[in-house]
Amino acid sequence: MSLNKLVHYFLVVTLIGSGFVSLYYRILGVKVFLFDFLGVLFIVIISIYFISLNTIKSSTLKEVSPLIFLILLVFLTDTLSVLGVLSSGHQDSMGQFVKGISHSMFLTVFIIFFLVFNALNDYKYSKSYLKIFIFTMLLSCLYQFTSIFLDLGYDVNLDEIVWPLLSFGSWASNGQDAHIGSAGLTFVRHGGFAVNPNLLVAQLVSVIPITLAVAKSSSIKTYLFIFVIFILSMLATISRSGILSLGVVLVLYPVFFKVHKKNFINALSVSLTLVCLLLVVDWYLGLGVINIIYKLLEIRINSEGYFDSSRFQLVLAGLDMWSNYPLFGVGLNNSQIMLENYEISRSTGVNLHNYWLQIFVEKGIFVFPKIIYYVFIFYSSLRYRNIYGSSLALTLIALGVTGLMNNALASPFIQVLLVVIFCAAVQERRRLLV
Repeated sequence: MSLNKLVHYFLVVTLIGSGFVSLYYRILGVKVFLFDFLGVLFIVIISIYFISLNTIKSSTLKEVSPLIFLILLVFLTDTLSVLGVLSSGHQDSMGQFVKGISHSMFLTVFIIFFLVFNALNDYKYSKSYLKIFIFTMLLSCLYQFTSIFLDLGYDVNLDEIVWPLLSFGSWASNGQDAHIGSAGLTFVRHGGFAVNPNLLVAQLVSVIPITLAVAKSSSIKTYLFIFVIFILSMLATISRSGILSLGVVLVLYPVFFKVHKKNFINALSVSLTLVCLLLVVDWYLGLGVINIIYKLLEIRINSEGYFDSSRFQLVLAGLDMWSNYPLFGVGLNNSQIMLENYEISRSTGVNLHNYWLQIFVEKGIFVFPKIIYYVFIFYSSLRYRNIYGSSLALTLIALGVTGLMNNALASPFIQVLLVVIFCAAVQERRRLLV
């Protein structure tokens, strides 16, 4: 086997590992996630591969060199946010910053090496890598459905069986009760492999546009079935941000794609048929799950106004932090420490639940390269004029909305998936130009 093939196959394993978001191990007392462990091994292997090449032509990296430059610039500004750590003066700030910058360095190197490897191989593997993410998300959704079924029907917590087994006893539950209910209704929120429903929402937002686009352009109905599964999984999170972002995707989809009336009607008919079939199965088995999901969503949406919610109090806390350190921020990975000074953290935990506010609070003026990075990807995706580019643009808009309500956009899964779709768009553009 050639070294190139070895790198490719190990990258496949690493990308599959990124889908198991909650899986971690204890190595010498340190919590190490599966993706981090596999990612480090991948970096070592691909470094050997790069050395064996001796030289890499700059023309080969033409498509990705601007993106690589912006990624390095973002890492530089992450490093410069240490100025915020020094200005805040909190005793635990430097430790948090070191953790944050170490993770930023790892993710930066991984994504750059991923981009370079794809460019060296003329992006021929890109669509295969994207299929891995879609397949992993499908498994995650099925795991979510199974967990909900076992919990509600048999009072069995599947997480407490599966994850300790896969982690050799390292994994431990966070102790939070995922059950929700009102007016005699009981349900359990679950995030699939992510365990956290909010992270699952962001993951689904990232794959739903491209899954729908591929389903529309392909005669194979498998992707349409997967699309329906993703929709049901999103509904099962009982997430208001999920419903909002899903609405954004479905409303804007005709804007980013040429939707022919006949194809649209056919796709809608098949989707409705599948949904009706699921409703019949749900009714026949006497589960009533879909009815419960609908009623709980209605209760959650109408339960309280935004300005009366804890999320709005977190926004106020974040704005107050930013006003105290507007120039350099509080430092990378330090918003959670500063949030401990606010009463609202007693009930919500030390998480701002707002990606955009968090990066402004932590990085101050150093946040703008990150904004430029997303804008560049958005602009480039539109320029490619294919289903992968259009899907990436729509995904970024939906993630931008989701980022106002949680910080899942910072997840390695999401960050890597964005460049995977980017590379698939490049591959498709080259194919169409041939």
